[in-house]
Formats: sequence, structure tokens, C-alpha cells
Amino acid sequence: MLNKKFIRTTTQKIKGIKQTFPNKIVLRSMLRDKNFKKSDRVYFALLFSKYSGKSSISSFRRYCVMSQSTRSVFRLFRLSRHFAKQSASLGELSGFRKSSF
Repeated sequence: MLNKKFIRTTTQKIKGIKQTFPNKIVLRSMLRDKNFKKSDRVYFALLFSKYSGKSSISSFRRYCVMSQSTRSVFRLFRLSRHFAKQSASLGELSGFRKSSF
């Protein structure tokens, strides 16, 4: 039931975003700096436009490994609350305890 291809593609996306994100921030600050000539800032704008709008870390969505849902996903386990509860009750996850008896 575990989709290994899905996990591999999401980790690759995160690594790619983390590599390009600092360059995008530097270009944005150079665009806003008035000390550069206008021709330089036009060149920076051309370079900045090559980055896609989805290359931001904050716009990346976390998915559940089992169900691929985006709602209420635990970062540590990459599971939605439904699968985390089910796995914890079966004893498959360490660190979870039942709060009511």
C-alpha cells in the first residue's frame, strides 16, 4: 500500500526547491536594490522570471504516504491523522500513547 515512487518524487521536489530558493531570494533583493543600473535590473528580472511560481518552500504541500491526502498530516511520520491513529493502535508507531482509557 506504500507508494515508494510517490515518496521519491516528493523528496526530490523538496531537495530541488531548497537548492534554488536561496538564488531566488538573492535575485529578488537585487531587483529591488536601486543602486544597480536599470539595464542590470532588467537582466535580473529576466533571470528571476525563469523560476517557476511553485519554487517556494512555503507553497509546498505535505502529503500522507498511505492515502496521498493533504489534510492533517503529521510531519514526523508523513501520515494523516486517520492512518496515524490506526497504526498507533496496532502498535506500529513508536512514540504514540493512548490518552484516554
